[in-house]
Amino acid sequence: MQWIKEQANNNNDVKIAKKLNKLTLPPKNVDEKTWNRYGILHRKYLMKYGGSFHQKASFLKIFIDFLFASEYTIKDKIKFIPTALYSLRKLWLDVISINLFFEIKKADMPVYIFQGKYDYQVSTQLAKKFIEQLEAPKKEIFIFDNSAHSPNVEEYKQFNKIVIGLISKKSNKTLGDE
Repeated sequence: MQWIKEQANNNNDVKIAKKLNKLTLPPKNVDEKTWNRYGILHRKYLMKYGGSFHQKASFLKIFIDFLFASEYTIKDKIKFIPTALYSLRKLWLDVISINLFFEIKKADMPVYIFQGKYDYQVSTQLAKKFIEQLEAPKKEIFIFDNSAHSPNVEEYKQFNKIVIGLISKKSNKTLGDE
């Protein structure tokens, strides 16, 4: 929220800055409705200032692309938003109360983090610190220079190239081990 407040001040958005200065992080045990109100405002201003999507992509454009994507069924498209909102509501208390630094010290599998440089939903510095302290047989963080929270959307060509490369390496090793 601090970054959002700074952006409002830097952009001379006086009305928004005033609203945000009154807003404080709710206590963990507060009711779901209070968290939802906080979350809606938080995401609204993250979107406005580029902390969710860095490029000039709007949620509407992304949603329209999703609607016309042949990979999804009509059922997938109808259930997407209600399911996402349901998951967010049901998982939110875990999201705010679980500290991955304490919960996950070791993984017995490769771990890859795909992180946008301008992500202010999940701090890039925090993601780097997490991967550094994690014990795993293989670990890597990929920083996307022109993305925020969704490099798979904003820089999908580079994202796909990396994922395909990782899968190809794994497939080649598996075939070679037989």
